[in-house]
Amino acid sequence: MNNAVNLLQQYISNGQLDKALVEAKKLLLANPNNIFIQKLLSHIHNLKEDYRSALEVSNNLLLKHPNDFDCLNNIGYYQMQLEEYKLAEQFINKAKSINPNHPAPYQNQSDIYVKLRLFDKALEELDKCILLHQKHSNDYFNYKSTLILKIETFIALKKQSEAVEFIKYYL
Repeated sequence: MNNAVNLLQQYISNGQLDKALVEAKKLLLANPNNIFIQKLLSHIHNLKEDYRSALEVSNNLLLKHPNDFDCLNNIGYYQMQLEEYKLAEQFINKAKSINPNHPAPYQNQSDIYVKLRLFDKALEELDKCILLHQKHSNDYFNYKSTLILKIETFIALKKQSEAVEFIKYYL
């Protein structure tokens, strides 16, 4: 199975998402209870921007594992992409309650606030997210996107001088 998973991850890395999807489904047929493969299948749907399919896979997984942090946070993200903001917030808040030190649900919550044009609330979530990235994460890609979103939020609030100071400090 390790070779098959490596091939699957290679397809994803190379952007061969249709091949990855076919292989993930084959792997899942042979290993129907494998959580990792189920999460990978959901991730592939997400990369293909097929949020409904990603949501379906994650919801099925959540039935078996109701306190799975990744599942809850990802469902919140997929619901956000489908513009189901209230529902998204419920899953994101549950993810926060399970792992309050992970920055991802705070990033997702801030994204919702930005989409709803609640920029002050977005800044509060972004501050928490940045702090958690600094303390607990080595995920530079997501940290960078959080910093950029904070700059964009300052600009949306017409707080250019704060944006400039933030850029000087963090970038």
